Amino acid sequence: MAALFSPPDGDHPAPHPVFLVDAFGRLSPAAGLSPVTVYEPGGLAGPTEGAGPLQTGADDLVYVMYTSGTTGKPKGVMVEHGPLLMRTAWFQSTYRIGVGDQVPFKTQFIFGVSEWELWWTLATGATLAITPPPVVRSPSLFADALVSTGMLAPLRSSRLSAGMRPSVRLGRRLKLRSVVCCGEALSAATVGRFHEALRGKATIDNVYGPTEGSMTHYRCPHGVASEPLIGRPISNTVVLVMDAELRPAPLGVPGEVVFGCCVARGYLRRDDLTSARFVANPLWSEAEARKQPLYPCLQSDGAVPPCPLLYRTGDLAVRSGGGDLRFLGRMDRQVKVRGHRIELEAVEAVLRDYRDEATAAPLSQLAVVASGDELLAFVRLPPGDAPPAGVLSFCEARLPRYMVPSRLIALPAFPALPNGKTD
Repeated sequence: MAALFSPPDGDHPAPHPVFLVDAFGRLSPAAGLSPVTVYEPGGLAGPTEGAGPLQTGADDLVYVMYTSGTTGKPKGVMVEHGPLLMRTAWFQSTYRIGVGDQVPFKTQFIFGVSEWELWWTLATGATLAITPPPVVRSPSLFADALVSTGMLAPLRSSRLSAGMRPSVRLGRRLKLRSVVCCGEALSAATVGRFHEALRGKATIDNVYGPTEGSMTHYRCPHGVASEPLIGRPISNTVVLVMDAELRPAPLGVPGEVVFGCCVARGYLRRDDLTSARFVANPLWSEAEARKQPLYPCLQSDGAVPPCPLLYRTGDLAVRSGGGDLRFLGRMDRQVKVRGHRIELEAVEAVLRDYRDEATAAPLSQLAVVASGDELLAFVRLPPGDAPPAGVLSFCEARLPRYMVPSRLIALPAFPALPNGKTD
């Protein structure tokens, strides 16, 4: 059996790495793993003489990636070699990097994006440009580093939005070929700033996919003002939009995003969570498995292999007539305020449609939360700026009274989690 790795996060409080050691120290044979030895720094032994080569298969585990859990206890996602190789092959077939190209390495190992930066770059002979933390933390410095050295950069859309500006000087320094946005929603305003700053000389792609599943891909066209789509499944994978009974939702009808093929094995020592999220595919059968392709309307290119196991994301999306997916938000953000059930994404969608009367500018960053018997809307504005006066009346004209936020609160910056997402 080959070994696997699980990266702890040194920036997290002490209970997190202790939990990792505890979980791995108690692995059961039923999980397909053996207990591991925890070495102190400097205590690793050298290679054993006479040891034969490792025999690694596509269904062997390559790593366990811990993600945040709704209960506060991290979940260990068990990822096999097969899905990692599939994603690496897709990245290479799509972006074609090699000797002489550079990919910035800036993501902590505890996040799935690090696998793209590390394994794909090294497997193709490209150069891994290790980006110093002060540069990563500064949007302007990071943007300058991208346009001058990075041939392709996976990053979060908020970092791209903060760094891309018309004042970025291009000249002969531009080596950036493409930016892949992931991890959070990509806005039309961010895409517009990117194209304006780089004058169409680089592409911006939207990639969606949780650690447990595979990915979808969408290339944002120049000059399109609508919110970007999350696109279609990458090669040899399946993405379905399904209702609560795991039946395919019709075109234009919202449903849950469900991944098939190249999904994770499950959650380490969390059988309850695994059985809730990783479910049998009701559309799959041995007879269907002999047909190619299994889901012809969902294949991205080439035949789609059969997928007896599905991963339920809990994300809400709708499939357009052209086949691309539009992300709508989470399914579990429904709240009850003063006896009314409210989907927070529905309120946020209306706020995103607002345009300032004087400048026609949208709200750059916003969030709606429930606090007691109130709905509060937060918007990011420069220090000292007051919220636009017409926002709440704009909502009143488009939403039922019980869905209109009670107050609009301006913040100079939104609080962030260690992974960069909004807290």
